[in-house]
Amino acid sequence: MSVGYTTSDQPNQRNFYQWLVRGTFKTPNNCCVTFEWPTMRVGNDRLKDGQSLSGTIVEIPINNFFFGRPFYLEVIQASIDVETFLQFDGIQRQQDFVGGIFDATPAVLSSNLFSLTNPSEQVLGYFTASDVSVAATFISPSGSFNYLNCSRYTTPLMLGLSTKPGWWPTD
Repeated sequence: MSVGYTTSDQPNQRNFYQWLVRGTFKTPNNCCVTFEWPTMRVGNDRLKDGQSLSGTIVEIPINNFFFGRPFYLEVIQASIDVETFLQFDGIQRQQDFVGGIFDATPAVLSSNLFSLTNPSEQVLGYFTASDVSVAATFISPSGSFNYLNCSRYTTPLMLGLSTKPGWWPTD
């Protein structure tokens, strides 16, 4: 299943975008797990100013892991600045390497973070803030609309939360 985006671009200004995909599914022990696909896409309107932009972010295999249970899917679009675009575009280019002669040259990616106690220490990461739009849908094995109804909610960083995320619909 292809997961992608279609968005309208603001005309007469440079715009830069980032797209991510996040999913939440229910485990057999009635816990909900949220994760982001490691694939992100960035783009700009250099060739399509003021026009519709669209593309594929990730291909999700149609199998029992993703579609054998209720599944909540989000596509996240962030409006980013040029420096963030250049950083994430460099990451995207390196992720897309296939080993051919036309691949981009590998590069050391910079960081906008630094150590307060050791300024010469190399710090990995990139901090950014942006406007975000989210499109979401529930997918169930039967094809019907279905809430997940979990007793616990978890992400890889916050295991075993008993509080529902703010975006979760009322059961």
